[in-house]
Amino acid sequence: MRIVWSAKAVQEIGDHVAYIAQDSERASKAWADDLFRRVEAILEFPEIGRISAKGGAHGIREIIIDSDFLLTYRIHKRNVMILAFIQAKRRR
Repeated sequence: MRIVWSAKAVQEIGDHVAYIAQDSERASKAWADDLFRRVEAILEFPEIGRISAKGGAHGIREIIIDSDFLLTYRIHKRNVMILAFIQAKRRR
């Protein structure tokens, strides 16, 4: 399996890392490192994320990042497709 990032997810994550870096470059790097470790875990345990309430019928799963963000993904053939990085408050 391999990870495939959507342009939308890359942009959203990059924006968030830049936002954290305004206060602390070290904190932004630690946050990004933790995020990438969690994404790598999906390769080993693809069903680690809960089934999305809105996209579950399409095989979309989500994992909680911190308490404020969700990372959505879908398994497609031999790929983990990272779809979006969503602020949980925007979801409602």
